[in-house]
Amino acid sequence: MSGRRGAQSLPWLVLASDEHFSHNTSGGRRGEFHSRFGSPQVLAHAAKWMMEMLSSRIEDIADKKVLYLTTIGCRTGLPREIEIWFIVFGGRFYLFAETGEAAKWVKNIRSNPNVAVRIGNWRVDATARVLDRDTDRQLRDSVAAIAVRKYGWGDGLPVEIPPSTRDQ
Repeated sequence: MSGRRGAQSLPWLVLASDEHFSHNTSGGRRGEFHSRFGSPQVLAHAAKWMMEMLSSRIEDIADKKVLYLTTIGCRTGLPREIEIWFIVFGGRFYLFAETGEAAKWVKNIRSNPNVAVRIGNWRVDATARVLDRDTDRQLRDSVAAIAVRKYGWGDGLPVEIPPSTRDQ
């Protein structure tokens, strides 16, 4: 992270594993992690706050027309960026592949679900998943209806992208 603070950056939080609470990795006294970063309960509360902040940020950009999705090429391993319409529902992004499973970006997600979403200067990492036709039927119908209201089109294979709490 660049250290910038402002409208286009989010606070960040790194959650340590339980291992970090049992010994100090910075060379100081045992328990120093607690005095520097707070107790596990404080960190859990901060993580919850981060998710709320991220969700509200996503809702603030829901009216934008397009986002830029970066996937990792399934054959080349190189980053691939596309511009695509999106909707927001429940603090998550939903995209629709017009050509379904034939879309290269869907193939990339099937191979490696780690993606990045960019809207303007705001960027967030995420793990994408293609919605299942049977088990996600109700969700698919809901997000398709929102896409129809926003763009007049909601067909295609829906892909869900729940952003992580760490911004870039």
